[in-house]
This record gives sequence, structure tokens and C-alpha cells, in this order.
Amino acid sequence: MKKINYVFGYIYIVLSVFLFSFDLLSEGVVKKTVNSRLDLSTIYSVNFSNSSPVGNFFLSISKIKSENELLKKEITTLQNKNNSNIELEKEIKELKTILQYQASTEQVILTTKILGFETLPSKKALVDIGENKGVAQGDIVLDPKGNVVGVIKYSLPMYSEVQLINSSDFTLNGTDIEGNRYLLSNANNETLFARSIENINKNILSGVLTTNRIFNHGGEYPIANINNPLTNKDGVTSGTVDIMTGIYEYKYYQIVVREIREK
Repeated sequence: MKKINYVFGYIYIVLSVFLFSFDLLSEGVVKKTVNSRLDLSTIYSVNFSNSSPVGNFFLSISKIKSENELLKKEITTLQNKNNSNIELEKEIKELKTILQYQASTEQVILTTKILGFETLPSKKALVDIGENKGVAQGDIVLDPKGNVVGVIKYSLPMYSEVQLINSSDFTLNGTDIEGNRYLLSNANNETLFARSIENINKNILSGVLTTNRIFNHGGEYPIANINNPLTNKDGVTSGTVDIMTGIYEYKYYQIVVREIREK
């Protein structure tokens, strides 16, 4: 390969010397001939903008880049809209949970302002509606998301006392998705103890315990999560379940009134 390169190099040198010598001996004939055929003093330019394939190639690249930027912006906009739609769907689902029984003639859901909390000796809250709105002892109290936060302990004409779900003497009946019935009692600030009130000959591995019309609760509202299996022994299934709501993080509660009671 090196020998071939040497040969071409040698030929190039010989031809260069020959043309230079010939140009000198012919008094510039070669130079005049080249100048006559090509004006070397002129600055030549190439326009790729119209019909040149090279020009079209560069224009295509520029157009693609511009379209890509527009697509990126559209994708970002769609992603933001999608995130907003997801949040909206969650809010709608939560509202449906609260309002699914609103149309029933047997009950209404009232929004009430929290006047204050008492944590000792029992955990309770005072709300600003009572018998004047048809509220009565035993009505279910929900947080704004539709989870059970307590029950009405007693009701006066203008306000009511809510026995909170984390109160040591809180009890409530509930059911699982299969219709098994439980008595729920407070275990601590975050859990309830669930004990079946009918024979269940198996462990309950997961699910949600809710209120139920069979207990005259007026609807099905989440009470607690079964995050750890409820174990069966001698026909009784029991264990701790996790409270689904934050007791003190809200400014208002919803009260499920089973019916509008005449004054």
C-alpha cells in the first residue's frame, strides 16, 4: 500500500514540475488558457434554498426540529391536562362516595362546621347543627372524603356532640364486602378491634369495613381498612383494622341524617 502511495506521489510531483516548466517555456500559455476558461477573481456562491437537494435536506432538518419543539410543547400540555383530569376524577369519586345516597327520601347529608374538640377525658367534637336540622343520636358522621369519623352521641336544638372514632369508648357495627358482620371498638388512635358477630369459618385477608343499612346506618361508608388479616378461631374472626381518616385535620364534617324528623 505504501509503494502505491509513493508511486502516485511521484507522478503528482513530475506532472507539477512538467506543467510549471511548460508554462514558463510557453510564456504563460497554460495560465492564460486556465484564466480564459475560469475567472479566478470572481467569488462564487451556491444557493441551496430553491431546488438543490442539499438545500432541501437542510431545510427539512430545520423543519423537523421546529415540529419536534411544537410536539414537545403539545405533549407537555396534554400531560398537564391529564394530571388535572386524574385529580378531578379522584375528587368526583370522593363526592360520589358522599352523595351516592343523597337522593334517598330516607336520609340527607348535612354539612356542619366544627366548633371545637375535647380530647380529655373523652375524645369528642362539637358541631353547629342539631335537632333544628333533624340530627339525632346514632347518626353517622363523615369527614369531607366520606370516611366515618364518629357518631352523634347526643343532639341539642342548635348543636350536637360527636363521639370520635378514636375515642376509647367508641363502638360501631360494620360489614365487609362479603356481608360478614362485625362489632368495631376502639383500640387506639389509629386502629379499631374488629370481632365478627356471626360465625365465619375462615380468615379475612384484606378489604374495607363499611357501615351498612342493616344496622340502620343509612348507607355504606368506609370505616377501616383490613391491612392485616383477620384470623379465625372457633368460628370467630377478629383482629385490628386501620382507621381511614385523620380526626383533627378538617374544618367541617358531614352528618348522615337517616330522615328529616318533624319538629
